[in-house]
Amino acid sequence: FVERLPQCRLVVDRVRFAQVIGNLVRNALKFTEMGSVKIGCRRLSNHNFYFYVADTGCGIDEVGRHAIFERFVKMNYNIKGTGLGLSICESIIQSLDGKIGVDSELGKGSTFWFTIPYNPVNE
Repeated sequence: FVERLPQCRLVVDRVRFAQVIGNLVRNALKFTEMGSVKIGCRRLSNHNFYFYVADTGCGIDEVGRHAIFERFVKMNYNIKGTGLGLSICESIIQSLDGKIGVDSELGKGSTFWFTIPYNPVNE
């Protein structure tokens, strides 16, 4: 993790949360032949949590960015996968009342991110 909080307790389905993080990291590694992959999280001013996986890989053009979370969409058919992983991630994050997105530029890498609301139980 590049960024991390001193202490953080989230009450979420850890299997689904790990599925999202794992899928984003696997995708970043798949599309980054050289360079780096960074993972981080921070608490935003609106108290949501922001998680991201950033890579220096091939990046995604504007058309691809708009379609990337749709089912069976693949950016490179030479790389293994069904094109369902990001769609599933989107469903999981939405079920947590969060948002998911990507910032990317072709040839310069991508940052996949998601936010989930912070609901304090006992701090």
